[in-house]
Amino acid sequence: MAPPNEPDIAYDRPGLRPMPLWKRDLEPAPAAPDPAPAPPTAAADWSDFEDVLAAYAEHNLDVEDVRKALRAYVDTLRGDNSQAPASDTTPEPSPAPRPATTTPEAAAAVETALAKVDTHAPTLKDFPEWQRIQTVRGALQHVWDVMQTKAGPYWTTIVADIRVQGFWKTASIRACEAISTQAASLAQRMQGDLPAAKDLVKLSGAAITYSTSAAATRPTPPAPYATRADAVRAAEVVTNRFQDWITSPMGQEFLTSKHRRVLELREAWKQLPPRHEPSAQAVGRYGAVAEKATALVAAASRSGRFAAGDVQVLQALAQASELHAARLAVTLPPSAKAAARTAAPAPQVAVPAQQAARTPRASA
Repeated sequence: MAPPNEPDIAYDRPGLRPMPLWKRDLEPAPAAPDPAPAPPTAAADWSDFEDVLAAYAEHNLDVEDVRKALRAYVDTLRGDNSQAPASDTTPEPSPAPRPATTTPEAAAAVETALAKVDTHAPTLKDFPEWQRIQTVRGALQHVWDVMQTKAGPYWTTIVADIRVQGFWKTASIRACEAISTQAASLAQRMQGDLPAAKDLVKLSGAAITYSTSAAATRPTPPAPYATRADAVRAAEVVTNRFQDWITSPMGQEFLTSKHRRVLELREAWKQLPPRHEPSAQAVGRYGAVAEKATALVAAASRSGRFAAGDVQVLQALAQASELHAARLAVTLPPSAKAAARTAAPAPQVAVPAQQAARTPRASA
């Protein structure tokens, strides 16, 4: 499934990791937004990929190395998503579910639908439409992983860049358009297997709903903090989001959970510096909390075990952490960021044991 002349390491067994879809719905939309742009078409020119490389070059990173590592996979996502293998009849457009309120919710719906369709993988694995879906999922994941690896310590700053956000929004929309088209075509083939066909139709609808939602949302560059007090208050918001979640039934269960993603989030939270110290060191650490919380949201959504409200509170923690990291990244001077890379680790703040009436005093 890998592009020609490229190793198959990209595909990382799709289905075991959530798709890293663009979901930067961090703040309410402006009161009078510009007209929503149409979703990109197969003929769209991805000139913004060059802007992404420019963002890397500004940090003296090896742009040609990034270009070489990503070329084949970006080309996979650039492919003509409108073409699906021919079938005896033209499938009717798949019914899209009710549009989600936010792009993050739409992304979670795609992940849930993919997880359901993955249960039919043994039946679907030999169909070209299914292979195309897996190729697109793997290519999107690989581009994200390479971008993060090549950015190194500059990742939080680079991913907050409006140029990178615009590129990733386009990549995610294109991936979901491809998935929607292929899922609809495969559903037509699978009419003899009604459970599989039904789940494929749901996937097609969820993917196109995501594309519509993301296309209507403009990536907004985070504003720097005007004062130190503003940064401290934002850190307190993150703390409050954590406390809201940890006192929920889901959060209480996870206080003692040994699930890998829970342990990763718990460790990332313990690494946060005190909230009254908005240092450069905090940028990457809040970014880590956002990443681990987002991964846990996807895992919890797939499991179907937890109340939607509890999952949404965890999603709010992820969003608040990501926004705080991004705003710190554009607030602090480059010299401070450079110093943070060599600074000694901040003291860890322990997460207290499970208690009904108390919550962790977060070091946000």
